[in-house]
Amino acid sequence: MTSAEQKRALREAAEAQQQAAVTVTAPAFVPACPGAGKTYVITSRHLQSPRRLLRKGRALISFTRVARDQMTRRCRQAGRADLVQAPHFIGTLDSFLWEFLVKPLRKADPVPRLLESWASVKALVEGVDREISLHRFHMTLDPSHNSAHGKVAWDKLDYDTRQLIDASSCSRSVWEEKILATRKSWCEQGYFTGHEVRAVALWNLRNAEAAAALLPPLQSRFAEIIVDEAQDCSAADLAILQLLHDAGLPLVLVGDPDQAIYAWRGAEPQALGAFAARLSPTPHRLTGNWRSSPVICRLAATLRTGQRPPDTSVMRDDNIPVLLLPTLFAATGSRHIHAPTGTGIVDAFRTLTEEYAVPAQDCLVTAYKYATLPGISREKPNTNAITSLAWARTVAHTPGASGDDLARACAIAVRALFG
Repeated sequence: MTSAEQKRALREAAEAQQQAAVTVTAPAFVPACPGAGKTYVITSRHLQSPRRLLRKGRALISFTRVARDQMTRRCRQAGRADLVQAPHFIGTLDSFLWEFLVKPLRKADPVPRLLESWASVKALVEGVDREISLHRFHMTLDPSHNSAHGKVAWDKLDYDTRQLIDASSCSRSVWEEKILATRKSWCEQGYFTGHEVRAVALWNLRNAEAAAALLPPLQSRFAEIIVDEAQDCSAADLAILQLLHDAGLPLVLVGDPDQAIYAWRGAEPQALGAFAARLSPTPHRLTGNWRSSPVICRLAATLRTGQRPPDTSVMRDDNIPVLLLPTLFAATGSRHIHAPTGTGIVDAFRTLTEEYAVPAQDCLVTAYKYATLPGISREKPNTNAITSLAWARTVAHTPGASGDDLARACAIAVRALFG
């Protein structure tokens, strides 16, 4: 078999996997490797819906607005604007829980509002020896306890907040009491974040009277619920999905158990496996990677648990290697040196890209936090409001300032001027 024939066979096998996932009967679990075309599969499944007006629709749920917008855009581009309207639903998990499991039972006054974060409002924890913004405190929710609040995740505090708490004369139990009281006060004013939404949704589904009011409309409206990037589900999310499954709502979970970007929020990819096994004993795997080279696929296989073979590179056959560049950090300043050559690490990177004929538009250089990259000097602004504002003005008037620098300067200016 020639190389072209092999690639065609690999592509046909990957397309067959996608088609099987498109048509699989719910409930089902579709574990998908990176670059497997998860969004394509989900949208294709949705596009199979008949054009006639349906009594029941499908809910496409994601964790980000970017994924939500991508699915919506693909439906519109296919000429199926009807698939983004009722009885269908395309949105984030937060908005789904809010619209169908929380908001219907909330009082109209005060008007209930869903916030992305407590940073959206000036919510301060007060009554202790210092004020700290509420959004600095992440919360955990144990689904085994029917609690409307949860607990403070003290191990998730950032460095600055931890320093403030450690320097406080008040104990953590006092701080936790004030934090919970502050959250309760804002909820009573009608404000909720994703954490409170999950707590209330769980309570509502476990309460017979509330569930009797919420579940029939859901069962009547949705013939299927698809959850994208299911590996980012927290224990509370999985508990909610389990209750929906028990109520007879067909679920299709799509995700990669080897990835999780919301670990700080309690994502539990391992727990997903146990839940998925109850949904579908035989998963419908997507192992064809349409994005990465064979080298990347082999490298990724060495980083994940278990003994699964590398994913199949479907479209690319280049063999540009993965190279590690040993780095030295200068004693003063933040210039990074390529250890073997003594040149700047970015210069060494550019030399390698030229050697492998990688065009500049395909290159990406990133840095941890505010480490300096080629360009203007990026000094950390002073915490004093006036000094911070002066720093922001300097950046804004510096020729050649990058978009990231300008965005950070604007954010600091807004914070200093408007609190």
